[in-house]
Amino acid sequence: MRAQQWVWVIVLALTGCQDFEKAHQECLDEGRCIPEGGQLRQRGEACVALDVCEGGACVDGVCCESACEGQCEACNVAGSEGSCVAVSGEPRGAREACTGEGSMCGGACDGVQRLTCAYPTLSCRQEGCSAGVRTEPASCSAGACPALVSTQCAGGICGENDCATVKQVVAGYDFTCALLSDGTVWCWGENSSGQLGLGDEEPRFVPTRVPTLSGVKALAASQAGSSACAILSNDTLSCWGSNYYGQLGIGVSGGYRSTPQPVETLANVQSVAVGGFHACAVVRTGSDFRAWCWGENSYGQVGDGTSGANRPNPVAVCSSGSGAGCFGYTNLWELALGDSHSCARIGSSVRCWGSNGAGQLGSLPDFLAHPNPLTVSGVTTSVAPPSPVVFAGADVSCAINSDGEARCWGSNSNGQLANGDFGQGLTQHVPSQLCAGPGIPCAPLGSVAAIAIGEVSACAQPVSGPPVCWGRDTRYQLGDGAPAAQNAYASSEVAGAASIVGLTLGSYHGCTWKDAEVRCWGWSGLGQLGNDDQV
Repeated sequence: MRAQQWVWVIVLALTGCQDFEKAHQECLDEGRCIPEGGQLRQRGEACVALDVCEGGACVDGVCCESACEGQCEACNVAGSEGSCVAVSGEPRGAREACTGEGSMCGGACDGVQRLTCAYPTLSCRQEGCSAGVRTEPASCSAGACPALVSTQCAGGICGENDCATVKQVVAGYDFTCALLSDGTVWCWGENSSGQLGLGDEEPRFVPTRVPTLSGVKALAASQAGSSACAILSNDTLSCWGSNYYGQLGIGVSGGYRSTPQPVETLANVQSVAVGGFHACAVVRTGSDFRAWCWGENSYGQVGDGTSGANRPNPVAVCSSGSGAGCFGYTNLWELALGDSHSCARIGSSVRCWGSNGAGQLGSLPDFLAHPNPLTVSGVTTSVAPPSPVVFAGADVSCAINSDGEARCWGSNSNGQLANGDFGQGLTQHVPSQLCAGPGIPCAPLGSVAAIAIGEVSACAQPVSGPPVCWGRDTRYQLGDGAPAAQNAYASSEVAGAASIVGLTLGSYHGCTWKDAEVRCWGWSGLGQLGNDDQV
């Protein structure tokens, strides 16, 4: 009896049947037993869990050549039954699904990989900037979008998609625009003539991006009117706002344009200036720098040797003559425009043309308009371009002389010349130095880096020290933090602006800027201060 049991054990070991109770059943296919209710199946045949597949395993309802356990392979693919092949789309059977975040990062079987799903490396979050916070871009990783990474912008200023700094600010009559370091333009204030460039006539009380402008290099705005211009990255020019005098340079006069319009006749534009109702640009042709002007020409302010008819298309500034007899300049480096007059740096001299009713041309005491440039007496400059040396606004002109001190001339009805005393006269056609305090003779202000002239006031940025302002103060135009007064005939310090990059004046408001900060003061009845206030 013991001998028979021993033999039986030997048989079990040889056959490999794993279930002793069913050892009497047929043991096939490497010793696996066919369970009760199951059948022996061949490769490619349909099968259920109780069946035994000869030479393989029951996978996806088909007898397969192998276990086929990869996340993206299957054995029941039409035409390949019995063979484990890669599949596309969702995993088959009970295999783990391709997890991920939505359709952007979620994975899928790609028909090539067998062991795992394929996950995209697409961008799942674009860079952006909103409310002073920059969002870092991100790409899908293993089916997930990485956690949000954000950075607080210095000064809280956002450009189009990134933190930005302020490159330039220009103040118009009742609006303001800022150029950021990313080339975008943001405007605020009154908009009844489309002067914000936003495509509508609704005012804005906080900075709003001009959507059709990008890659902008420089801005200019009318401090007495409702128009503005921008130089683009390809050195072309676009203008918008009021066009009643043809001041947009688009070939027609009348109405306004609420979106930037190309000045198609100009190329290689180096700088632009906007006056009351006219505008001018410096254009480079080879090694020559010439000026072209357009818009109102009642006083000859476009400089083409004529006066009267407005110019809706740019015309060349003539040193003498007009029309076919116009002789233009080739070394005109810089322009500055007032309400109805224009000034330029030509070589080392400063010359002005147009209206002279307040002596703003700085040459002849005749108070007559001149349609060709006249040399300003007693002003020469050795400052190399592009540092500014000539400035204009309303009916006042100023220039930085070779000695570094600024001199101004024109109307002094509100103390705009900062000559220390109202007794100097309502007008002055001879340039006089700026005063740091009242009295005749006065203490000179000293060297300045730039000047901004508004409708009834003016400001200077000294080479060292905070900006100072003078003139009419009925709407806090001087920004000195003191109660509004009538007139200041010498300079007073702008409060809270100890260190700045630049300054600008509109008719009754002003702004300074530095890095990522803009500060404005004065009248805000139309939102031109950009602080969401109308006081």
